[in-house]
Amino acid sequence: MQQPLPPIIGPKELLLLPKGGYILIDAGPSRERYNDTHLQGALYADLNADLAQVPPDPKDGGMQAAQKEGFAASHAIETPKGREDYTFLNWQLPTADMDGAATAAAGGESIVIDVRDKERFAGITEPVDPIAGHIPGAINIPFASNLDADGKFLSPELLREKYVAALGNIPTGNVIVHCGSGVTACHTLLALELAGLGIPALYVGSWSEWSRNGKPIAGNIK
Repeated sequence: MQQPLPPIIGPKELLLLPKGGYILIDAGPSRERYNDTHLQGALYADLNADLAQVPPDPKDGGMQAAQKEGFAASHAIETPKGREDYTFLNWQLPTADMDGAATAAAGGESIVIDVRDKERFAGITEPVDPIAGHIPGAINIPFASNLDADGKFLSPELLREKYVAALGNIPTGNVIVHCGSGVTACHTLLALELAGLGIPALYVGSWSEWSRNGKPIAGNIK
């Protein structure tokens, strides 16, 4: 029986996987970039049109790291192979709604982590949503801080040290993570899992929902 893939794999591990034993998905910035070059055999998934329906297994370091380790690049446009229907009823990991995020951010035994960059959290800038700022009581740990200078995830030991210091005695089951629209927050969910702390709840609506519903807002509001 084939062992399940870990939540995060590096380029060396990717090269060792048996051909045909996995599906490689390119969720890069545009189809134009994919058409120009991509890892051999990779299928393209568009963030807005496809990604919500494609359960990704992220690869540590991205395309450049895989190419550096010798994974072949390609210009060929890959076509998905036909498969039997897959019934998907609901998200299998913990989630939180707007009321749950408000309760957790109020303090006590729970905490809300906002993974957007510091300027968006502070309300200095907001390139996507109509109002800048953050959920009152939330803490800011930008998802990019999970990575080293080469764009790879920090070691499990460093990630654990970082998040244990941030969370204190609050268990992961009492943690809610959000971003702008529920996508990059998953990066931190994976970082916490890699650290051996388990996967916290994802606030799917994230700042896009919160900022449009008359909720309290903290920061240098614009």
